[in-house]
Order: sequence, then C-alpha cells, then structure tokens
Amino acid sequence: MKVSIIIPTIWERESDLRELLYYIRHQTVLPYEVIVVTDGNIMHFKDILMDYIDCSIKFKPILIRDSPLGMKRNVGIKKTTCDYILFLDDDVLPNRSWLFEMKKSLEDGADLIGGPSKPLFPNGLKIPRWWDESLIGRYVAVGNGPDRIWGCNLGIKKRVITDIGYFDESLGPQKGHPSIYGEDVEFVNLVRQKKLSVMFNPRAVVYHKLNAERLCVEYYKKRAVKEGYSIKELSKRHNKILIVEYQN
Repeated sequence: MKVSIIIPTIWERESDLRELLYYIRHQTVLPYEVIVVTDGNIMHFKDILMDYIDCSIKFKPILIRDSPLGMKRNVGIKKTTCDYILFLDDDVLPNRSWLFEMKKSLEDGADLIGGPSKPLFPNGLKIPRWWDESLIGRYVAVGNGPDRIWGCNLGIKKRVITDIGYFDESLGPQKGHPSIYGEDVEFVNLVRQKKLSVMFNPRAVVYHKLNAERLCVEYYKKRAVKEGYSIKELSKRHNKILIVEYQN
C-alpha cells in the first residue's frame, strides 16, 4: 500500500520543516506523497519544496490560515490519495526506519499505530536538574507508550475516518484563542471505543525537539494551566472527568 505523510506547520518553523523533509527523503522506505499544511505564505513553502523537485515523492503544500491543529490534519486527510496516512509534527525527526515500521504495523493489522516520541535536546543546552521525563514529558509529548499516543507520531488506515469521523476541529492549538487541547488523544480514544485495532511499535521512533523555552519552569506553569482548562472543557463535553495528554 502507498503511504501519505501529513505535516501541519507554521511559517515560523521553516528551518524545522526543511530538516524534517530531509529526514523523510532519507527513510529506508519512501512515502508516495507528503502533504504540508501551513498557515504561512504558500509560495514561500513551494520554494522550500523545490529542493525536492528531482525526488520521486510527491509534495503538496496547502495554505489554511488561522486554523487549529485538528483542522490542519483534516484538510491534509482530504487531500490524500493513499490508504495509509501517517502524521508528523514539524518539530520532530524520525529515525531512518520509522516509515518502514509504521507501514509494517498497518500491514500487519493495525487500524491505528503510534510510536515513541523521545526528547531531542539542542547541542550545548544544559538539561535542568529538575527535568524528569516521567513527570513533565507529557507537556512536550515525550515519553509516550502503548497507552499514550500523540499526533506527532501517529498512523491510520484511511478507512478509520469512515468509522469514527475526522479530528475534532474545535480542538487543538490556535493562535489568539483559549485552545482546548487533546484533539489527537480524543481521536485515539474514539478508535479504541469502536474496538478497532490500536497498536504501538517501539521501533518507530521520532525525536521531539525541546528548545530552551521548553526547558524553563515558567513554560511548564503555562502548559499546566492550559491542560487544566482543557480537562475542564472536555470533561463537560463528555460528562465525565478526563485525563488529557496533548502536544504542540
């Protein structure tokens, strides 16, 4: 089966996107297409993709302004032409066998597949003494496992959309709005509720970049407030207390 990769991105992360596309091009197995959904200047991103004009991968840039993450993912899904769909965030780097492992899991029967998200610290950055992945990794989408699958390393069979619908477009980070996070975790939960096959492949690793901003106490205070707001709003929606894991 052919594979589509969807990457939601923002224009401020141009260098991250360039690096991610390089890693995708050097996978042991190549995707059929890569769909980049951006809120930036579409011509600017077309310039970035010109670096891959001689590549067998089909690159599709799509512009959608002021949209939450769930909407970006849905727009990408609607533009796919493949039965297998993989999602990456623009600030992760997959290991060389990532696509092979994700595709193999889908071929082996998974309807939804996730893999580990490990922290990637910048060169020369001193890791704080208080850093504890088991406690604060959830705030930056690292340290996940079979019971915690995030959208930065996620794959589905396209038919899953027929069974449960798209990502909830009212959820996900959005500029200038008090966002409710957890659109990816809610999506995974819906797949589980439908009794579809959810698997976790420990060999399909991505490395999530943690810059200096994400390694300061104030950042985690703000994220804790956002998570509290998200839990409150989603608990109202589902009429029960929810534990929400999210990423950005």
